[in-house]
Amino acid sequence: MDLDPIGNWKRTHYCSEIKPELDGMEVTLFGWVYEVRDLGGLIFIILQDREGTVQLTVPRKKATKEVLSKIEQLQRRYCIGVKGIVKKTDMTPRGVEVIPTEVKIFNTSAAKLPIDITGKVPAKIDARLDARALDLCREENIAIFKIQHTAVEAVGE
Repeated sequence: MDLDPIGNWKRTHYCSEIKPELDGMEVTLFGWVYEVRDLGGLIFIILQDREGTVQLTVPRKKATKEVLSKIEQLQRRYCIGVKGIVKKTDMTPRGVEVIPTEVKIFNTSAAKLPIDITGKVPAKIDARLDARALDLCREENIAIFKIQHTAVEAVGE
């Protein structure tokens, strides 16, 4: 697989900053593929960055051939860049999704990750510690560290 150069792309937002108020705006996001769900006519990708996650929705009939060819290659933990249009929707928990217009793949991951980063398949502590970098990407672990950080900061003040 050929990897894409970053070129002149610059991040416009972090995933957590994508809100319904940005409806219709073009954004550039960078992050890791957290999950891919292919439902035939629609492909859903959860993109994760250091600030959170956002859903990318790719309608097969409306997407360009270039976008579809990139999207169909994606697997968990691939490092990607996405330019797309923010769309307000009632179908997602956050009320917003991004419709990709361009996708770049910057790096790939192992075909089979040592642990499931979504947490749907529990892993034993030994496997979690061996793959600690991946384990720390789980939302549950991120939340724990954010709470600890806030507590330590409050004690310091």
